[in-house]
Amino acid sequence: THQPPPPPPVLMGNTASDGDASPSSLPPPAPPSSFRLLSMNTYLLPPVLARGGNASCQRQADRARGIGQGIAAWQPHVACLQEVWGAGQGALEATVEATHTVTGRSWWGWDTLDVLAGFVGGRGGLWLATRTSSTRVLGRGRRRFSISNTRSGKGIQHAVIAVANDDGDDAAASKKQRVVVVFNTHLDPTNANNSQRHQLAELRAYIDEVLGSVSLALRREGCGEATVGAVVTGDFNIQEGSALFKEALETLKADDVARSPGGPAVLPPTYDASANGLVSWQARLRIDHVLCLRQRKGGSHPCPPLARCTSVALHVLQQPHGRELSDHWGQIFDLHFEW
Repeated sequence: THQPPPPPPVLMGNTASDGDASPSSLPPPAPPSSFRLLSMNTYLLPPVLARGGNASCQRQADRARGIGQGIAAWQPHVACLQEVWGAGQGALEATVEATHTVTGRSWWGWDTLDVLAGFVGGRGGLWLATRTSSTRVLGRGRRRFSISNTRSGKGIQHAVIAVANDDGDDAAASKKQRVVVVFNTHLDPTNANNSQRHQLAELRAYIDEVLGSVSLALRREGCGEATVGAVVTGDFNIQEGSALFKEALETLKADDVARSPGGPAVLPPTYDASANGLVSWQARLRIDHVLCLRQRKGGSHPCPPLARCTSVALHVLQQPHGRELSDHWGQIFDLHFEW
């Protein structure tokens, strides 16, 4: 059996589970039958943009390597990253290649070329990788938002993932399939000109389009009927609990997984000026989320049955001051789908 490398010593964890948000050591292995998802805004800006308000964006290759080491050690079924703009991307992907498969992998190992390839290819800084040993990607795609206050090509990507059963059998070979559709996104930094609202509407339309095509894709793969788990994650730049966040949940027909029953009463911030020296804004915010999508109706192709989802454990990943991996704390969610 494959033994993942030991966690790098610079990585620390702050675990919020069973109502406890106290600091802890590194996250334990995922509970049996759970689906582990890692999400993180990596702040891997191109060096040419690492100035002014982003002057703290340094050590890109070292930070990218540390993020990759964390992915390899924590073994998420899927890792969804934002702001992977090419800087340090070669170091990131070389570190995870023994354990994870990057969707749409395309890097040259030279930052200048990787940055250009990212912008020309319209990737919008979005990056997704799946655990090689226990997942199979059945389909994937991406789309840019048509409206944005930035020129970074923000948008959405998705992957349709068949997950192996605990005994190692491929889910695609069992009668009741375990399929998870994961959407990775990054919204504008503010709602100026209602851009975030427009992007949420486009995200909803994209989700409905993808889910409506999943049944057809599964039949082509010989998977037959399946109950599908569906989640959307990323840097929403919308504060948890705000009026716009509540509006986002309604627009997307989704629930905040972090608010699962039995979870902590107070959720830790993911952007924290009091503890993270890389931040550009003096604020403590929870703006990075994992949302479970509810059943939807209508459309030219009916949506497959969607499994309810709850969080078994939430780990907010922190590092010591001066050795931060990003200006955002990453998060690991161990999810339970009611297949």
